[in-house]
Amino acid sequence: MNIFGGPALTKEQFRSFVPQTFSSFHLFVATPLGKYDATNPLNPSANRWTFFPTLNYSYTPDEGWTWLETYLSTKVFTTNPDYRVGGASNLTQKPLFLAEGHVSRNLLPTLWVSGDACYNAGGETSIDGVNQNNAPTRFGSVWAWGSVCGAVAI
Repeated sequence: MNIFGGPALTKEQFRSFVPQTFSSFHLFVATPLGKYDATNPLNPSANRWTFFPTLNYSYTPDEGWTWLETYLSTKVFTTNPDYRVGGASNLTQKPLFLAEGHVSRNLLPTLWVSGDACYNAGGETSIDGVNQNNAPTRFGSVWAWGSVCGAVAI
């Protein structure tokens, strides 16, 4: 959902649209669908809900040739009350907080470069109330370049 900027456009309007600074809100909801086998540690379903709201701000000082972007997110998880691995009964997970920054620059209409950084904190799981000391706190970065034909990331 756009907060500002990035208006809804027809195909004809999109062809001549000059990119502008915008901000938006995103919400992803993962449902506990799929077959869940409480005795198997590998499952296609997590048997819990996940809520993943994201707020972004994208700034372009030069009509879309350069972009400076930030994304702030959190993942909130409900309890899996049927976690039976190793005789346990409940799997819980603390919220996971994420921050991302992106810088990209078009060198030509068909060639671009970008740099990205991200930081995650929190997200530790507990089994029957016992912390697993497995919070996926990390910092990462990526540099990439690409064209309309493909991309390379480092």
